[in-house]
Amino acid sequence: MAFKFGTLVQRVLRVTTAAGTTVLTNISERVVEFIGVSTQTAQLPDATTAVNGREYYLANRSTMTVTVTFNDTTTLTTISPNSEKLFILVDAGTSNGVWDVSTGSGGTSTSFSWTGYNDLSVNNWFFTNSGAFADPSSQSSNGNAVITVDNNGFGSVTSPMSGPSVLPGIIFTPPAIARFKFSAVIQIVNTPGAGDFTAVRIWDGTTSFSNVSVTNNAPVTLTGIVNCSSLASKTIKIQAQVNTGTGVISNTGDGQAMISWEISKV
Repeated sequence: MAFKFGTLVQRVLRVTTAAGTTVLTNISERVVEFIGVSTQTAQLPDATTAVNGREYYLANRSTMTVTVTFNDTTTLTTISPNSEKLFILVDAGTSNGVWDVSTGSGGTSTSFSWTGYNDLSVNNWFFTNSGAFADPSSQSSNGNAVITVDNNGFGSVTSPMSGPSVLPGIIFTPPAIARFKFSAVIQIVNTPGAGDFTAVRIWDGTTSFSNVSVTNNAPVTLTGIVNCSSLASKTIKIQAQVNTGTGVISNTGDGQAMISWEISKV
């Protein structure tokens, strides 16, 4: 900041994009505006040279994407044309640090969010009695995978696969290193014949985020918070435990959105 004409004002750096890298330091301007018709990279400073609370407000007024990286040049997030993001250092313990990333100039975050559903319009998932939580043993068809309803800052969201088969779940790439809250509503848990569900859960291959007992033929809501410590893609899927026969997650022909998903940055 600078004191000019009796007023405390922000220092501003204007960068013309040229497919290059703008290296920020602990003494760089707080506000950086990118203009031009090319891409650009903004590299955050070595966090150990700064203090917690250090901010950078990056505004992309160019026609191309600005990529923001950690100090080691790995990607943290991107800024679309005519968008802006605020970066606040919250942990200066390592060179990369931990940055809170929010959209806009204020201190509160406009969360990234995504909503969509697994389309079961032509699909059923079958779970056989295994005595433990498991992926579906089979499905009637591959269906139409994941349908996006609203996407605010997320990239492509797809379905996890097992060979040629679509599994009940989603794969997403976090738009920032952050904690994300998610919920999944299974609209119908159908158990014809001897099939009997005991419980369902959301599973990422390591952690069970939600484990809910179920009542046959009733909606089930699963919720949880996943900590994304990197920008690597994350898989979360629904597994079921069946104690007799074969249980079925099915739309019974009256709709498509049989597993509805919501994800948002905490």
